Amino acid sequence: MEHGSIIDSSVSMCNLDVRDEVNEEIEEIVANDQISNISKYPDDELYVGLEFTCIEDGKKFYNDYAFKMGFSIRKQTHYKARKHDDAITSMTYCCSKAGRSKTASQDKSEHQKSQDSHTPKKDCPNRRTNCKAHIVLKVDDRGKWVITVVANEHNHELIASPSKTRFFRSHRNMTTEQKDLIHMLNEQNISASQIMSFLEAKEGGRHNIHFIRKDLSNEVVEKHRKLIGIDVASALNYFRELQGKDPLFFYAVDVDDQQRARNIFWVDGRSRMAYEHFGDVITFDTTYMTNKYSMPFAPFIGVNHHFQSIFFGCALIRDETADTFCWLFETWMKAMYGKNPKAIITDQDPAMKKAIEIVFPTTIHRCCQWHVMRKAKEHFNVLYSSKDGFENDLKECINGSLTVDEFENAWATMIDKYQLHENNHLRLLWNIRYQWIPVYFRDTFFANMSTSQRSESMNAVAKIWLDSHTSIFKFVTQFEKMSNNQYEREDMEDFMTNDGEPSLWSNDPIEKNARSIYTRTIFSEFKVQLRATTGYKLVELEKDKLYKISSISQPSTSKQRMCTYTVTVVRSDDIVSCTCKLFEFYGLLCAHALKVMHHIEVYSIPSRYILKRWTKNAKKGTSTNSLEMSDGSSFCRSRRFDLLTLESQKFIFEGSKSLKAYENACRIIKEGLDVLTSINKTIEMDEGTNKEPSNDLHRTLISQSSLNQYTIKDPPHSQCKGRRKPQRIKPPVEKKARISRTCKQCGKKGDNIRTCKEIVDKALSIEENSSESLQATDEEES
Repeated sequence: MEHGSIIDSSVSMCNLDVRDEVNEEIEEIVANDQISNISKYPDDELYVGLEFTCIEDGKKFYNDYAFKMGFSIRKQTHYKARKHDDAITSMTYCCSKAGRSKTASQDKSEHQKSQDSHTPKKDCPNRRTNCKAHIVLKVDDRGKWVITVVANEHNHELIASPSKTRFFRSHRNMTTEQKDLIHMLNEQNISASQIMSFLEAKEGGRHNIHFIRKDLSNEVVEKHRKLIGIDVASALNYFRELQGKDPLFFYAVDVDDQQRARNIFWVDGRSRMAYEHFGDVITFDTTYMTNKYSMPFAPFIGVNHHFQSIFFGCALIRDETADTFCWLFETWMKAMYGKNPKAIITDQDPAMKKAIEIVFPTTIHRCCQWHVMRKAKEHFNVLYSSKDGFENDLKECINGSLTVDEFENAWATMIDKYQLHENNHLRLLWNIRYQWIPVYFRDTFFANMSTSQRSESMNAVAKIWLDSHTSIFKFVTQFEKMSNNQYEREDMEDFMTNDGEPSLWSNDPIEKNARSIYTRTIFSEFKVQLRATTGYKLVELEKDKLYKISSISQPSTSKQRMCTYTVTVVRSDDIVSCTCKLFEFYGLLCAHALKVMHHIEVYSIPSRYILKRWTKNAKKGTSTNSLEMSDGSSFCRSRRFDLLTLESQKFIFEGSKSLKAYENACRIIKEGLDVLTSINKTIEMDEGTNKEPSNDLHRTLISQSSLNQYTIKDPPHSQCKGRRKPQRIKPPVEKKARISRTCKQCGKKGDNIRTCKEIVDKALSIEENSSESLQATDEEES
């Protein structure tokens, strides 16, 4: 066994020696490759008289030499000649360890200052050893830079390993291509560590990268630091670039009396066109900490014909007051040609509610049911635990009522059952019932939305691309990518809808009819309702007029109740109305109506029950009729202007494809201009007025300021309702420092009951007294 262990150890030692030799050879090969790649001079030795065409070449040569030998360089001194207009004629480069470090007394005094100021100073190592190695470069009469002095004596150890030499400061550098790649990857929200791993794989190993991860992070931060003071101006320049590409792009800026940006709003042309078709219902909410100024992010969210969330514009606002929301809503209305949404869903913000009543007086406002119930849960936790069944009865009363009378009776019964007449929060919920209870909104189209969940989802997506350190310029550029992703999803769904047909669930002709009308997603929802018809039974109450629909199977649990619905039919007008009000709320026929339609042998969807916004042709044509376009208001003129701009782009695109098309396009434009001019002259003569062009055609709005857009300053940090208080970043030394506690016995810091000296001294004195008394009693007994 001993001989075997000796042999094994000798073999392992041989393996280690071989491995070390291989590693040394690899390092030498890598070093030679790097030196040959980075140095363009064949002679790598330093000597007096070596010439260079410029000072940069001389510095690079000395730096390459230092990399090979194992040290770093820096500039020490330079000389400017007055005879040559203060041009630099001499330069000295030295070893990075030249000079002396701070003395012990200086270190002690600085340490004392840091302790007095309660700000721990970073502990930096002393790297200076007073090394004398250096070179001197001087320019001669020919304009050549010549080495006049060479000193190669070092008083410190040289690090000749390339894997370690690359960490020296003078050997850490980035190429222009690497910087561009780093910024491009950073714009895609790729972290610094992931970028570093990518570059290592791209360059063939870490030893081929001449910088560290800290340098990469500094490069990214430096680009953002350049935006200080010109952040808003850069964002406005970016808006102007987008407006050049997209003529329908709209943006607006609100400034304060100090010319600082207060509110910023923008929306692209595609969103403005989409609002024409899908602007009936929107959700609006604000979120925080998505930018360095803590300005709330306020997006307008809608739903398209694929039931996907789409942007109708967004804003960064300074505060959440009624005045700010009024400015935002009015600006948004200008971008949307004055067309009010039919319904809007928000949270319970009173300032938001006040602004909606002012700007959108005809819009039906609904508070998010989820927010209301979440706040109610904070007040009802005790009731939920103490009163068994109260939570289920409350939810059933809110969500299970089909009519207003049914809800109000169920609410009163619940209050009496649990004796909650004096509960203040229940009384508050009852007083605001018209703002959030579902039964009061069943006759209004909300696209099957009762919460602001889509806004919350968009906020969650925004937090992936943005954080609390994002500048406004980066915010708008990243938001553009978010919008493009949404458009990509919509285009993909359009392709999937037109590329193939979904499978049928049954042989019912009405299902085939629905497949030819609806988009793929909406047709799936229709099939859900069609499949649900098999679970209901039909009872005819009045011949061909009134039907009762109820569930076939009993509820699975005792807490559920049997629901009965009434369907009214008017054959002459193609009316099939159900008391569940699903079509009025969602825009799709419910299972109860489909059950009756199958019974009365109606195998196609009546035209009055087909909403264009859910169909395949939802975006074809325009939702604006000729009567609305004939209005002489500035909103309608802006709408006509933008629609003609969109159509003219298509005309120009087709006219530029060939020379013949171009010639015909020019002819058509000339003839068309003559026709339009004569029409406008006739109208002006009939009306007797010559209207001035509207300023609203310019899709840029700078409010409360007549100054140039370039003078707008960056905003201050916002103090909003939901903003967290900023916390001071603590250094590591302060984090490790423990908070000294105060002893309850002596009142001094640093002591506790276990270590308090007064308690210990008192205990010792008690022990001594007891021992003396025991000794005295023993002597008396003896």
